[in-house]
Amino acid sequence: MMVGQSNRGWNSLGTRSYGLQRLVWTGKVPFEVKTMEARPDGFELEFTQPVSKKDAALPSSYQLNSYTYHYHSTYGSDEIDTRTLKVKRARVSQDGLRVTLTVEGLREGYVHELKLAGVRSQGGRPLLHDLACYTLNRIP
Repeated sequence: MMVGQSNRGWNSLGTRSYGLQRLVWTGKVPFEVKTMEARPDGFELEFTQPVSKKDAALPSSYQLNSYTYHYHSTYGSDEIDTRTLKVKRARVSQDGLRVTLTVEGLREGYVHELKLAGVRSQGGRPLLHDLACYTLNRIP
């Protein structure tokens, strides 16, 4: 896959106003969060590989906060109205590919930022990227 970059957005790095990168598939699927979906009382996560059921079942393996931004005519805003939310329960599916989190304090219209520092694969590997974000426009 070839990826072109320009400084007409956020994609160009360095001193040049353009770039071209080639991505090569290694054939290996990394351990990642595949999907994060809203539920009435939390989120359901799907992983690319089975999780360690022991680690993933601990609510302390997850840290969750929510925040929003000022919406106004000028570009950009700092995060505002940040709140730490409590992960009350983490249920792991039989096959280890899904974890359902029960969360206290979901907020419609807020970004929910989930840090999964304590989650490991069945083989003991950490996630390649241990941060997942979800803009919760509506609680289902």
